[in-house]
Amino acid sequence: MPQPTRSGDVLVIERFDRSLRARIHMEDFGLILDRPPGQRQYQGSYEDLANVIARVCPEDGRRFVELLVFCIFCGNWDAHLKNFSVLYPDQRLR
Repeated sequence: MPQPTRSGDVLVIERFDRSLRARIHMEDFGLILDRPPGQRQYQGSYEDLANVIARVCPEDGRRFVELLVFCIFCGNWDAHLKNFSVLYPDQRLR
């Protein structure tokens, strides 16, 4: 939730890539799709992401579509491959 401060509002987000004891491994879709360095952001499509999600974690497919719709409606035009990631809690893909 936004917290008022003297200098204005801030948004505090809890870290999702850390537990109390360790880091949680995270990998962006530029790496997952094996895109070359320098092209990892933009060489791919949402369909490519959806195909990976459908194959390795199909239960998250609907959530991915909801996230894309949210990006469109809030004007997030920075939703490229490196800004989508998967987490590996307990060494499993999520």
